[in-house]
Amino acid sequence: MKKRLVIFFLAAAMVLGGCENKNSKLYKKGIEALEQKDYVTSIAMLEGAVKAGDRLAESYRSLGIAYLKSQEYDKAKEALANGADIEMLVNLPVRERIGRYKYVPEDKVWDEFESIKALLDSEIKDVLERSED
Repeated sequence: MKKRLVIFFLAAAMVLGGCENKNSKLYKKGIEALEQKDYVTSIAMLEGAVKAGDRLAESYRSLGIAYLKSQEYDKAKEALANGADIEMLVNLPVRERIGRYKYVPEDKVWDEFESIKALLDSEIKDVLERSED
């Protein structure tokens, strides 16, 4: 049972990253720099991604994290405020199905997983699109 939940949450985390845009080089470089704890480069790349309108909600969120790690708290707050609305993400309707997932019979686990994953992806995409408007 725990293994199923761990697998589900790992997959959900992958989906939360959003859909990959093939032309998002600035965003990708910014994320790579953030993962390598090169916050100066990360900030520069992610600011470029924001100016280019590339994956705005995700770029703002990552930029906020980079500013936070650089202890530039006012800029972090501003960037995070421009990203996806956390309240909308926290209150996605799919969370009810995620909560009930542990009660799914074992023979239906993967079907339910795929169904929840698709719904989660769709709902997150809707939130990110609304955040970019």
